Amino acid sequence: MTTREEAAEALAGQFSDTADWRRRVAEEHDSSANKQAAELLERLQAMAEAPDSIPVNALDALASTYDEGEPYTLSEATSEIMRAIGFRSFPNSPQRVIDDLLHALMPNVSTQAAIYLISRKEAARAVAEQARMAEGRPANI
Repeated sequence: MTTREEAAEALAGQFSDTADWRRRVAEEHDSSANKQAAELLERLQAMAEAPDSIPVNALDALASTYDEGEPYTLSEATSEIMRAIGFRSFPNSPQRVIDDLLHALMPNVSTQAAIYLISRKEAARAVAEQARMAEGRPANI
């Protein structure tokens, strides 16, 4: 069974490996876009390596997906998500990357990961509703 710590370590390693690849591409092709992507990936790596930087429920969802997911599909989805960072995706936290990965794997995620995604969606909906109310707009019913 994958632990939270192992899930965070694996995610940090994926950020690191992808940053290294982006740096090589940047040097080979004199590409500032690849250099900037590498810098973003390195910031995400540092966040993933920091204790308590990723919510426990996100790490649990990721760990359960590592345990219950189909390895090839998980590998392909992870590769796609990592390659997009700095080009089509600009996440501000490792949690956002976990969210993107779990969404990419839907509907083939663990029950725990599905519950996590639902809770994130409900939390976002509640925040949006509070903003609407603060602006004096009617609540969505």
